[in-house]
Amino acid sequence: MDYNKFEDRISSWIEGDLDLKDRKEFEAFLADNPEYQSKVDEVRNIISRMQESESLKLSEEFDKKLANKIDSLNVDIADRKSNDIFGFSRQNFAYLALSLGAILFLIFQFPANSFDENIINNSRLISEENPKTVPVDGDSLDSEDKENNNYNINGTFVNDKK
Repeated sequence: MDYNKFEDRISSWIEGDLDLKDRKEFEAFLADNPEYQSKVDEVRNIISRMQESESLKLSEEFDKKLANKIDSLNVDIADRKSNDIFGFSRQNFAYLALSLGAILFLIFQFPANSFDENIINNSRLISEENPKTVPVDGDSLDSEDKENNNYNINGTFVNDKK
């Protein structure tokens, strides 16, 4: 038996409502786990206090008033749900719409292809300034090859002198 099953059966065991098999299983669990005896004592005290306390006396109209109040709350909830937009309250829907509008505005203000166009324009400027050579970072070329410009744009040698 696990602790949750034990907790569910405490009051039934105290009141003697368990069948023989369940009662023996409960008592075996309690014997194996004496630290849970305090929980049994606590429930026993609560049950005895409840039995000793005076019962509340309610007016005859209490049930009718309670039922009317519950019905009015259910109507209010139904009215609120009918005013929702796609499951959102009007206020939350307005926040969502404004957020999406701001995101779309930013997307159209800074289109992705303008960045690509800047890269293409810069590469054209570089190739127009010096059409024969474009320096590539990290290349290790001999000084003689640098002077003769014997390399192409990807850094490989054009004229091999063997």
